[in-house]
Amino acid sequence: MFDAMEKRFILAPYIQSKHWMLFMYCVEESDVYMFDPLKQKRDLDVKLPWETAYKVYTKYGGWKNNKNNLLWYHEAVECPQQKGGTECGYFVMRYLYDVVMLCRKDPNTKWMKGVASSATKRG
Repeated sequence: MFDAMEKRFILAPYIQSKHWMLFMYCVEESDVYMFDPLKQKRDLDVKLPWETAYKVYTKYGGWKNNKNNLLWYHEAVECPQQKGGTECGYFVMRYLYDVVMLCRKDPNTKWMKGVASSATKRG
């Protein structure tokens, strides 16, 4: 296991029901941003294990703040959307790239804006 105290973000590609998404866990804020290339209401199978891991992590000396639970952001996160039914893996790879590049450019990026196409134009 790695020491999350040294990290600002943990990026986790995730597949559920043959659909790829990207989770970005912000360690200091205890927020989870979900970049979904086919944005729709979802019952996430992974939510309970993440919440349980977070409680164990904070109980045994992990990052402490005033939050008892993770805050999940999904539908409000802006990100490019796939037009077909099979491009989700490509979009998740693109989100990974965009998040890393945005962090290098501005470590204080506001993630509710996500990786909207206007924010990720190559210069």
